[in-house]
Amino acid sequence: MVRRFVSMGVDIVYEAEDVTEMMRLADHVPAGDVAVVDLSHRAYHALGLLKGRGWSSVIAMTSGKRPAELRFAVRAGADGWLVNPSAPVASAPQPVRDAAGPDVLSAREVEVVRLVAEGMTNADIGAELRLSSLTVKSHMTRIGRKLLVGDRAGIVAVAMRAGLVT
Repeated sequence: MVRRFVSMGVDIVYEAEDVTEMMRLADHVPAGDVAVVDLSHRAYHALGLLKGRGWSSVIAMTSGKRPAELRFAVRAGADGWLVNPSAPVASAPQPVRDAAGPDVLSAREVEVVRLVAEGMTNADIGAELRLSSLTVKSHMTRIGRKLLVGDRAGIVAVAMRAGLVT
């Protein structure tokens, strides 16, 4: 992939083998004009993180074989996408429902997300909903998996884009 970008006249190209390496690299190089994130790594959370770190445009590279990939990418902060027809179908995300839709999160999970968006800690949320903080943590883990994000900020960002919180 690097050779393709160089052949198109891109001066500086960084390549990472996985999401962890990509985020480590993003911590050590200045933000550039365009970041391309290969979604075969299921790196939806990286799209918003790179935007937040100053990249002008963040592009999702998808297999193009599942429309849900594009919805997830746009909701996660992608400015656009490239279709990589050589990507295997198995790399597409599972589930294929819209992220942050009412059919994805339970009513209790939506309550938890709304309280997270208000800045509450797990302990605060537990007290508010009469749950243990460990139960709240379990809810957060499931919510993160369902929304394909890895942290509280990502959960709130996806929920805001979907209109679950304001």
